[in-house]
Amino acid sequence: MRIALIPSSDLSYDSGSIIHAKRLFSSLLDRGHDVHMIGSRMPKDIEHEYLSRIYIDEHILDHPIINDREVTDEQLMYSFSSSFDFLQKLHRQKKIDVIHVQYLSFTSLAAATFSAATGVPCVVSSFGRDLNIGLVEDKRLAAMAIQSLSTIAHVIVPNEAVRKSFTELLESRSLSIPTSIIPQSFDQNVLKYQSDLYGNLGTPLLATINSCFTKEKGIDEIIRALPIIKEKFPNVTLLIAGTDDHPFQVNKNRLLALCHELNVSDAVQFVGYLDRSSVGSLLAKADLFIDARKQGNFSSVLLEAQFMGVATLCSDVEAARTIITSQYNGEFFESGRTGSS
Repeated sequence: MRIALIPSSDLSYDSGSIIHAKRLFSSLLDRGHDVHMIGSRMPKDIEHEYLSRIYIDEHILDHPIINDREVTDEQLMYSFSSSFDFLQKLHRQKKIDVIHVQYLSFTSLAAATFSAATGVPCVVSSFGRDLNIGLVEDKRLAAMAIQSLSTIAHVIVPNEAVRKSFTELLESRSLSIPTSIIPQSFDQNVLKYQSDLYGNLGTPLLATINSCFTKEKGIDEIIRALPIIKEKFPNVTLLIAGTDDHPFQVNKNRLLALCHELNVSDAVQFVGYLDRSSVGSLLAKADLFIDARKQGNFSSVLLEAQFMGVATLCSDVEAARTIITSQYNGEFFESGRTGSS
């Protein structure tokens, strides 16, 4: 079967959706399918013989949903047209049998437009960021998503919470699309960790791991709680893993300024991007893992924390409740609540 994949395009960064895309890409190829994928950056952990099947266009937006900076109409149009051209060129070489895209955005609109012209079925995976952020905060993305719906053959979601959001969108448009829940699988590379990677740090050791530092991740709220925690545990350390992909680092600078304002800079370390084994190392060392996201998007790290057996505190968003049970494998706090409230 000839399959075209249009995922989040920065394939060099291991966010949850990128991990999903790379594993899908490799597993389909391993099963003998003729698979091709587009991205803005080449992945670092794909078998060498498969790299020729990845089409790189560095001008595509790195993620289909960006809400922490201005995205111009031209950038959106280029990302749409480049994704469409990828499908067109691939189809011209040999007929595509199915298209799989991530997110309701310019990705789904490019695939849906191609599907309408050719009859090739289009399947969309939604992880929640499109439904809970993109459609809400960017009317252009909302229009693209809605225009996609009439041609999409099937939608895949990771849990009941995301399916609920998608069903509400369909009902608002009087539409019906077959939808399946397929949870993301656990990435076993997390288990290839080094137990002594994070030594000689203050205790207790708190950790949060995020694909970006935008406000909906709730990192600000974790930092605001630190002065209260330090009163009881003066040597507490908070490790913040991940990177700020904003070109001017406005999100990381916001967090640094907040640390300075609250006089907790000595208790906070930004450890940068972590590969999957290093994520395992951090989870193995941490006394408490915190996931403070404010939207009910799927969290692959929350799942990984459970496999690593680390104590977990997370915001009470609906998606987290599909993984965490209070007083069993973790505990909740009110989403968006700060240390002072």
